Amino acid sequence: MVELTQPMTFEAANKWLKSRVQVPTGLGSRELALSKDFSTKVKAHSFFSAKVAEENVLSRLRSISDEFSAGNMNLAEARTAMKEFLYGEGYQPNDVSSQDKPPAGVSEESWKGAKEITNIASTARLNLVFSQNAAMANAVGQREVSMDPAVKERWPYFRYITGPNPRDEHAALDGLVLPKDDPFWSTHTPPWDYNCNCDIEDCDEEEAQEYGGISQAVQASDNSFKIDNNGKFANIADSQSGFLFDVTEAFKTTQEE
Repeated sequence: MVELTQPMTFEAANKWLKSRVQVPTGLGSRELALSKDFSTKVKAHSFFSAKVAEENVLSRLRSISDEFSAGNMNLAEARTAMKEFLYGEGYQPNDVSSQDKPPAGVSEESWKGAKEITNIASTARLNLVFSQNAAMANAVGQREVSMDPAVKERWPYFRYITGPNPRDEHAALDGLVLPKDDPFWSTHTPPWDYNCNCDIEDCDEEEAQEYGGISQAVQASDNSFKIDNNGKFANIADSQSGFLFDVTEAFKTTQEE
């Protein structure tokens, strides 16, 4: 989980945070993922949260999220500020549905977990929103540094590094080395799913050979990738949850005058 304690110093990250358009929506996460009207490009330039359709709620969520992403408040402060606002609007931590028990075939544990994540007033949901947006901003800032012409010439590759307890799809990428301009990095630069704690680092030719050499990522017609990671093969699609963040598209915003 991203926990910033110092102000964000990446100019590109701060420009991206400020440039996003607020998009209230009543759609859920899966609906947003499948919506043809809410394209990857639109997502990269928008601030939104599943089933947050009230303009005043989204505006307050965005302002606090941006303050957290910029390093101007810690996670506890951001969460408390948002909860105080939501309580004033009549929200409560258990305001998810009128059901007082899980539907048939759903365990009570899974049902309670789903209620936490779908409720904007819950600790779990607010932690997710703030940490995910901060990680996205950090990715934009890192891209600014890594794609500087002098840096790119010296270190022309990215190397993928998995975080603790990675998903199987993320673990399959550990040590993957690809050129920085490879399309794979647009949609698979961490975070490329909720709570993704992986990372990428700049890498030169000598380091690439130490890690096993340059890998291959072939994009299929469905936008998935066939990966040859030093003889370890994997088919990598978009995130299982439907989360999708195109860091290359987001970075374009920061280059416009």
